[in-house]
Amino acid sequence: MIIKSLYSKHEETFILERAYFLLKELVLFFQNGNFSDEIKKDWENRAGGYLCIFGEKQYDVQLWAEIGIIRPEKENKYIFYSREKGERLFVHLPEGHVTSFESQREEKNEFGGAIFARPAMRRYSFSGLPERDRGDSILMLALAILQSHISHDDAVEISREILETENFFLFSRFIENKRPYFFH
Repeated sequence: MIIKSLYSKHEETFILERAYFLLKELVLFFQNGNFSDEIKKDWENRAGGYLCIFGEKQYDVQLWAEIGIIRPEKENKYIFYSREKGERLFVHLPEGHVTSFESQREEKNEFGGAIFARPAMRRYSFSGLPERDRGDSILMLALAILQSHISHDDAVEISREILETENFFLFSRFIENKRPYFFH
């Protein structure tokens, strides 16, 4: 379901197909990889969420859509948080924040999952993947790379600064496994 789109049908389809491809690959990576049973369990039954891409202004939603399959009881939650993360990131951009993870406050239900793609002045936000493993952030970094809105080096630098060391290596492994799709 598409809530809002300012893109042409062609551009919209292109972005959503890329996002869905990355989502499937990321879920398979965590489900089938050499990870603890606890991490694999987190990724069980994860097959979708909501993507929100923002332009230069705080409430400038350019694309807001469902990606993959979402359990009905989670839909409203994912819709809300996909937008909240990107809007919150905008508020913190003057402080130098590049992800919503930097302003995360779990006690107030404010989570990571949005990234700022500097050259393109876009915020990519997602809700639907495990927070502990930074799944939403990893997916958005990968999508920004695939959209050529952020360089590989900038994405790696963001992940190094923000994500825990273990998650940085997970992201690096994921990108390395998908290198042919990212860099032609």
